[in-house]
Amino acid sequence: MERGGDFSQVAAGYSDGQNALEGGELGWRKQGELPSLFADVVPTLAVGEVSQPLRSGSGFHLVRVKDKKVKMFTWSSKH
Repeated sequence: MERGGDFSQVAAGYSDGQNALEGGELGWRKQGELPSLFADVVPTLAVGEVSQPLRSGSGFHLVRVKDKKVKMFTWSSKH
């Protein structure tokens, strides 16, 4: 990602998450619907920004905010 990789292609190529083949796309979520791992991080990200790696029991995750609505986010995750 630091070298300008396309998030969707990286997710499809490296992620073992269930949404990997859709480029890690997880769709629109209200802030209260975000998994707790992402709840503090997603609101601080600017549109297009990718988070630092987040660690969970299932591995590491990168989150990118694709767009924002009032109190809603569309985001992608790659792990």
